[in-house]
Amino acid sequence: MSRRYSRTEKGKEQAHSEQPPKRLPVRIPANVNDDLIEANRLTIIGRVTNPQLQRPRAVIDFMIQVWNLEGRVEGRVLGLDKFQIKFGTESELIQVLDKGPYHYKKWMLLLQRWEPTVSAQFPSNISFNVRIHGIPLHYWHEGTILTIGNELGKCSIKDEKEAKIWVEVNGLEPLVMKMEIELPTDDVTEVEFEYIKLEKHCFSCFSLFHEESDCPTRPSNAPPPKERTLGITQSIALQRIEAEKKRHDERRGYHRTADFRSSFKPLNESPSYSRRDANRAGNGRYLAQKEYRNREQSILSRTARSNSGQYRSNTPSLQYRVVERIRPNSGSSDPQQNSTCQPDESENLHWNASQNLRHQENRQLEDLLVLNLVDYN
Repeated sequence: MSRRYSRTEKGKEQAHSEQPPKRLPVRIPANVNDDLIEANRLTIIGRVTNPQLQRPRAVIDFMIQVWNLEGRVEGRVLGLDKFQIKFGTESELIQVLDKGPYHYKKWMLLLQRWEPTVSAQFPSNISFNVRIHGIPLHYWHEGTILTIGNELGKCSIKDEKEAKIWVEVNGLEPLVMKMEIELPTDDVTEVEFEYIKLEKHCFSCFSLFHEESDCPTRPSNAPPPKERTLGITQSIALQRIEAEKKRHDERRGYHRTADFRSSFKPLNESPSYSRRDANRAGNGRYLAQKEYRNREQSILSRTARSNSGQYRSNTPSLQYRVVERIRPNSGSSDPQQNSTCQPDESENLHWNASQNLRHQENRQLEDLLVLNLVDYN
């Protein structure tokens, strides 16, 4: 009886590949690092929320100018998404943190005072001025505001009349936009948070690290933000984005104050159109001329004189053919012999159309010509 081969010997089973052994961590010798801790005591660690647009080196240089601290602070890049800024005095560091939050290229920055930690989640905090909406008037007092604010993070009251708090939240997690509260009467109501100076973020999951179009939890059939009801923070952010786009268009010369077709300008005014208006005027002239060429075979009698005295001339326009027809004499018996016409050399024009059709087409031609002149001016 022959020996039976195993699956491995037959080649039906892949041999298990051996993983290389994991390298042990390098042991750092113990030393006294009190002087290093003291040297970094006046330091802020920052994290960008969009590394593709926010380069740490550019963020450092920009923020130092925003804070007006050129020559008094030092910055250093700590990787692809983190950076360090070392201050000279405690007051300057506190002043920078109190004036937050900050953003670069419309994406938020997480700034936190340095702590002797090695956690990958550091820094994670970002501070906002938050206004609470929806507190019942008969429970609008300091205790209610602090109770709600402490659910978001470490907070302090900035303005009790406006229910405005200064709160430090975890920027690595999605922001809390709404919260249910239970009143002493066992009634449950909902309050909404308005994050002041919040720039780009996801309108679906409220994360600071991506937009709604890149949100992994957004339903595929969700309508765009402009077609659905948004929260207070999202509505304000959307209005700010639209206003910024409008200012950008005005700087680029894309703003249109009025439709140039809606009114006639005086002839002594020089045209002052933007680039977009000029393109549209050129397109309008092209379409009008194309319409003229298409109608040229059917229009019997034409003139290129405009309604404006500036363009009136005894010479015919180059865009149209001038066709003259001499009416036959009353005493003539053969109209074909007493009438002369000047047709185009390449066309055999027919002269049997009625007078009403001729007047109607001439009137339409003059209307198109006026529009053409308006585009040109």
